[in-house]
Amino acid sequence: FIEPRPFPDDHRLMARACHAAALQGAVRIYCEGMFRAVFVDHESIDDGVCSWIASRLGLDVARFRNDASSCAVNISVTETARRAFDIGAFGVPTLFVEGKMFWGNDRLVLLEHYIASRSRI
Repeated sequence: FIEPRPFPDDHRLMARACHAAALQGAVRIYCEGMFRAVFVDHESIDDGVCSWIASRLGLDVARFRNDASSCAVNISVTETARRAFDIGAFGVPTLFVEGKMFWGNDRLVLLEHYIASRSRI
């Protein structure tokens, strides 16, 4: 873990990039790539880094760029953020499992424990 650089002035950039990757069926691996870029590789996230991650994952970069800047993706980001806010999310990462909220990197171990305990039932 490296303390991340300041996030982009465009606070929706990373969300739009993840939504664009989802349109190519790659949201999970793209998000993993984004987390690595931010928290491990200490990248300054911009359009170029977002496209580089897409390229490295074998996505259609032209389509990715077009989707990331599209009105449809922008609307999807807004709707997703609104739904998350409505159920109590207020930061990243916030994860919900069976109505329970787990917020923050330091809570991921608690989430793993909760999931493991539920799978034994």
